[in-house]
Amino acid sequence: MRRLALRGHPPHPGAPPGWRAALGLLPLHVLAVAWLALAPGAARAQGQAEAAVERALLLTALGRHDRARLEYAALAASDAAPAVRRFAVLEAARSSLAMGAADDAALILAEALAAGSGLGQDPDFQTRACAEAVALARAGARLPGALERACADCLGPPAAPPQAASPSPWPAGRADSSPEVRVLLARGPVLRLEVPAGTLLRAGGAARALPAGTLTLTLEGAAPGFALRGTWAGGALPCGAEAWLEPRGGLARLGQGLYGPRLRLVPLDGQVAAVQHVALETYLRGVVPAEMPAAWPAEAHKAQAVAARTYALAHRGAPGRSFDLYADERSQVYLGQGRAAPATDRAVLATRGQVLTHEGKPFAAYYHAHSGGWIEGAGSGMPGPAPVLAPGPDPAGALAPPMPWRVDVGQAELLAALARAGHRATRVLGLDVAEASPGGRARVFSVTSESGVLRLPAGRLRALLGPSGPRSLLCRVRPAAGGFTFIGQGFGHGVGMSQHGAAALARSGLGYQDILARYYRGARLERLPWPGADQATIQPQGEGT
Repeated sequence: MRRLALRGHPPHPGAPPGWRAALGLLPLHVLAVAWLALAPGAARAQGQAEAAVERALLLTALGRHDRARLEYAALAASDAAPAVRRFAVLEAARSSLAMGAADDAALILAEALAAGSGLGQDPDFQTRACAEAVALARAGARLPGALERACADCLGPPAAPPQAASPSPWPAGRADSSPEVRVLLARGPVLRLEVPAGTLLRAGGAARALPAGTLTLTLEGAAPGFALRGTWAGGALPCGAEAWLEPRGGLARLGQGLYGPRLRLVPLDGQVAAVQHVALETYLRGVVPAEMPAAWPAEAHKAQAVAARTYALAHRGAPGRSFDLYADERSQVYLGQGRAAPATDRAVLATRGQVLTHEGKPFAAYYHAHSGGWIEGAGSGMPGPAPVLAPGPDPAGALAPPMPWRVDVGQAELLAALARAGHRATRVLGLDVAEASPGGRARVFSVTSESGVLRLPAGRLRALLGPSGPRSLLCRVRPAAGGFTFIGQGFGHGVGMSQHGAAALARSGLGYQDILARYYRGARLERLPWPGADQATIQPQGEGT
């Protein structure tokens, strides 16, 4: 791995300055592990690769991502087993992202995927690296061309230039009068936005027109009195407690997406956050093509548009929050205004203003990729009306193709996941499903290590493992050489509408009203009364099953 991705950091000589105070706060058994991991020449029964992994895990747990990255980079460039090198590359990228160096993280992945690296020919590594690339793009990283090409299927088509004409059926020049939603696009120690000429930056009661270029935003001061600081062409732009960016004659680029017309820039949890204020129907133009392939049936697109609209309205205006929705899987994947597709635009237009309601209100209309044959009910962590989000067999039945999968997770990946959650261990001795739902989805995992037995919510462990973990919680776990194997069905949380199931029902001839009636039983499909949307109630063509 080239050192360019790791510029500016010294080689690892042992414990860095200032660690004595930090280590003095740790329990004795953790200090023993720390000494074995960090002391040069300490007697160890483990091999060099295992020792390096343990050092890196300890550094990660202590928040020293710069040092951890050096350990991971050395492992990735070593002669260690491919599984260890694969793990090290992914963790080096994650450490870079945790440091705010998203561009470096992208470069690390690009180099690992390059022809001749060995790892670049591993299909499993390609899948995981591209999943990380998607996360980096959403965090505002500039992806090298080689990484964009290697991960084109995951990233989707590049955003069209702001001035490019769109073949979309969306009416040109018509104002979107639908309700506004607030979408958290990205946050981090540093945000970089490329803006078109004439963009207005409003801060401290004043407005300034910016030429085309890159605006870099950081924080200065300390909590709770953080202030934004912008840098433009080498000059400083103090922005105060918040700023508004209003692109004119185009859209602002953040990472791989294009956004407008108003972006609020504000400190959030000690980082710089970009929150887009956008009309709901315009927002959906960037959600539906991100959540469902444009080549899928039109009726499935319409069902997706209604579900996404309903979900967004149910989360709009949450008290005490500076945003309504995330731009990723924590809410709905949103690619911005440069990724709209004609097929999905038609679905948004055809269903304009239509939402699902329960007892007169929109609800969290969850959806997922593939149910694995069983729809999970609303419950812990995913609240919603039980009659509408009820468990049962997938209405698509055998029409939807099965989606079996098998995922191997190594010791290093499990230990890194536990470290991110603040649990320190040197080896996972056992991993089992401790509790499952009636439909067979894991609810709690039992993790056994030398420190004892830890019970983790299944969704939490899946999130900690990220792209390396199980595709869904409809799974079982078996011990395997060097780790554990998850074997399961489906993709996603399993609550609400299955997107693959919706597509299968659409191919069988059902309309979107019937598809929605089958997945959200007892919900009403209505049009909300904002300008441009009819107020008539729409009845499904048939009852849900």
